[in-house]
Amino acid sequence: MSADLVQPMKTVSTQQVELAWDLVDGATQYRVEVNTSDDWSEATRVVYVSDLGIISSYEPVGLQAGVIYYWRVWSGNGTEWSDPAVGPSFSITQTVSYTITASAGANGSISPSSSVSVPQGGSQQFTITPDPGYDIQDILINGSSMGPKSSYTFSNVASDQTIEAVFAFVTPVYDLNSDGSIDISDIMIVASNWNKSSSDEDYNPMADINKDGRVDIVDIMMIGARWQQGG
Repeated sequence: MSADLVQPMKTVSTQQVELAWDLVDGATQYRVEVNTSDDWSEATRVVYVSDLGIISSYEPVGLQAGVIYYWRVWSGNGTEWSDPAVGPSFSITQTVSYTITASAGANGSISPSSSVSVPQGGSQQFTITPDPGYDIQDILINGSSMGPKSSYTFSNVASDQTIEAVFAFVTPVYDLNSDGSIDISDIMIVASNWNKSSSDEDYNPMADINKDGRVDIVDIMMIGARWQQGG
């Protein structure tokens, strides 16, 4: 009786390893050993499970990075065991990752936020969104200014990083047609875009005086408060 191995694993990059084999006709139980020596000494044995039942794979725990492991499996039927079938040796490569700490000042957000783990050499994109009435003033990468950007991507990450979004209040523009006076013509621009929201195709952001994403009575009142003043 024998167990025919089908797992080609040589080197893996995580701590989770799966040892796999083909089921054998007539076998009702399997036995697995993992060892740090190919002479299978008990002194160097790491894992030994004497009866796994009828399963075709096993995930050993407690393995260490940088160690070469050897493993073998037996099949049995309750009265006899096969000779052990030896699987390919393998080792674990330690996965290196770094942390990107993302934060946003008042009046806006960044996504994802807080601490994000990125594997060495990996990439991570961040999206910056201001609150209504605010613009992105600056993006600080490790404390250095990158200017106003709505997104930023870290590429080929090789160390811990920080990203911070800074927002600024948008000064309202009341003289919408730039004729030097705040008057009925500006009211008409707002009225022509009445009740439109930022999700509408014909939404005119100029008519949204308070930048809340909708053209409504608040925008009319804001123009009224500056009525007939210079632009």
